[in-house]
Amino acid sequence: MSMRALISEPATLAEAATWVARNLRLRATEPIYGGVLLTAGDVGVVLEGFDTTTATRFQVPAEVAEPGRVLVSARLLAEVTRLLPHRAVELRASDTALTVACGGSRARLPLMPVEEYPVRPVAPAVSWWCPADSLTSAVARVVPAASPDAGMTDLACVALDLPGGHGPLRLYATDSASLAAARVPAEPAGAPAPPVGRVLVTAAALEPAARALAGDDGRIGLGADGSTLVLESTTRRITLATVDAPGRDYERVLTAATGEEVVAARSEFEAAVRRLAVHRDAPKARIELRDNEIRIGVRGQHGTTQETLAVDYIGPAITFGMFTHRLGAALHHLGGDLAHFTIPTAPNRPWLLRSVTDDGHPDDTYRHLVSPAKLDDGEAA
Repeated sequence: MSMRALISEPATLAEAATWVARNLRLRATEPIYGGVLLTAGDVGVVLEGFDTTTATRFQVPAEVAEPGRVLVSARLLAEVTRLLPHRAVELRASDTALTVACGGSRARLPLMPVEEYPVRPVAPAVSWWCPADSLTSAVARVVPAASPDAGMTDLACVALDLPGGHGPLRLYATDSASLAAARVPAEPAGAPAPPVGRVLVTAAALEPAARALAGDDGRIGLGADGSTLVLESTTRRITLATVDAPGRDYERVLTAATGEEVVAARSEFEAAVRRLAVHRDAPKARIELRDNEIRIGVRGQHGTTQETLAVDYIGPAITFGMFTHRLGAALHHLGGDLAHFTIPTAPNRPWLLRSVTDDGHPDDTYRHLVSPAKLDDGEAA
């Protein structure tokens, strides 16, 4: 087994090794999954990792003198390469070890049996390109609404409704008490659109995957088939296993939200909710909506706090309860200067939160639905 390649940028190699290693969930009982596969060929040196649910690929420019393929410890390669001096790196493989040479530094990494390395899933072709900043922002806003409990199946996932052709990519996540939805512009790529219209992937896997690709070239490619979702940039590719679950009729829930329209300064509202949240023994707030103002109060064992905010509202008086951590999270991820609330008159119906466009209309690019909470007798400020 042999391989020889020269990499002029050691920082790129270190970044690739660290990134692949970070995406592996090492299993002590299955050490083969802790390996990184290095393939030297026409495109340079490609580093790949796989842990049964996530496959990663990072392409590093290199002058390849002798093509080949070797498997070494991902953790060890990442540790060695991140400490190399800023000089060209030579990778040279023998029958038993991979030598990493850089200036006066020489490190020999024992080879793992490459023939035992599991077959990686075939990545579907990219069907759409999305602006990297828009996609990563949408994922970061939607993911917190998913359940942190991995055993909750679809509630621990992000649902991606794929464009049939032209049109936005839609993302949804819910833990049944909150629902977040985002739209991302998408342009068709060379590959035809897959037959699947929706895929679900775990929120815990999607968020770091999108974030890792954000800084490459300004756009992220997406492709999907019945079992995998691929995210791809110029040098990196992540293939994620999809979850076999139907998801929910998210749009029906969102469009059913109706009620009184209220506009408030978002940052002021969020700051007020944060002040209420210091009463950790009183997680629910009593909220009273009146003409031109909203009052939010909590009463805990060690005191009370009440906030009064000016709002743009004329209508019937409404009183309801809300968990402060859910309302605060919705306001935080909303962004923008103004928050538009659709507040139903029935106290058991969810609120719909959106930001406000420059022309004063609710912005459907991101929507957040928050369920109210039933107030007990002692939960009034």
